[in-house]
Amino acid sequence: MSNLMHLIENVYPDLPNISTKTPSWFQERAILSPAHDQVNKINDTILLKFNAPTKMQRRRYIIQLNF
Repeated sequence: MSNLMHLIENVYPDLPNISTKTPSWFQERAILSPAHDQVNKINDTILLKFNAPTKMQRRRYIIQLNF
């Protein structure tokens, strides 16, 4: 098992039974990463653990810089 899988399983134990989890269960957990490519890899790895169809949606983030 890879280090990433160990990390995911430690932060989100019993992830395949996600339907039994409460919102507070998710609020108490997070995996932080400094780079978007790492975040995408983590998200993709987590999504592979689900036995359900996935739907991709594009999101638009508005970034405002004040100098």
